[in-house]
Amino acid sequence: MEFLVVVILAVAVLAAVFFSYFIIGEFSLSPSVTNTDWGAFGSYFGGVAGSALSFISVILVAYTLYLQRKQIGEIQKENIKQDNLRYIEKIDDELSMLLSENLKANNAEIFSFGDIVNGCISEEKIDFVQYKSLMDKLLKLTASYCQAISVYKDNVNSYFIYRVYWEKANELLNYLESKREFLYEMSGPTLLLCRNILDES
Repeated sequence: MEFLVVVILAVAVLAAVFFSYFIIGEFSLSPSVTNTDWGAFGSYFGGVAGSALSFISVILVAYTLYLQRKQIGEIQKENIKQDNLRYIEKIDDELSMLLSENLKANNAEIFSFGDIVNGCISEEKIDFVQYKSLMDKLLKLTASYCQAISVYKDNVNSYFIYRVYWEKANELLNYLESKREFLYEMSGPTLLLCRNILDES
């Protein structure tokens, strides 16, 4: 469409230059038979039309560069979205692996860490040292998860998948906040930061 506009504009310029010479120039309404008149016409036409067409060419080149930059910008935005998505999926996979880790109960039964987080079994029945170690890992991963979600939110078109990640992070954070006694002493600021990130999202 833009190319067609430029072509029409160029033809209009040529036509205007051509007819203006005949109307106000040497030829008036009848073509001349003198070579010098045609030479003057050629000089006039080449000078005026050439300059006008050169100006149109510059505009066309500038517009082409603008379109290329715009296209590159769109590609870069899409790459950022994909990078953010891959990053959050990587943390999501690490969380899934952590929650699938096995813990031995006092009665020798085996449960996954996810069973405890989901409330299927009480943490009181599990080895305290192992449970506390997993809780510290869960806090670190949840903090990274929340930060990744906040970055991903600003670069996503559809908010459906973002909402799924947000809800999962919120559930993990709720659990961690309810089990502060099992976390290290300086966990408060980390939990507060995560809560602020999710509340602003």
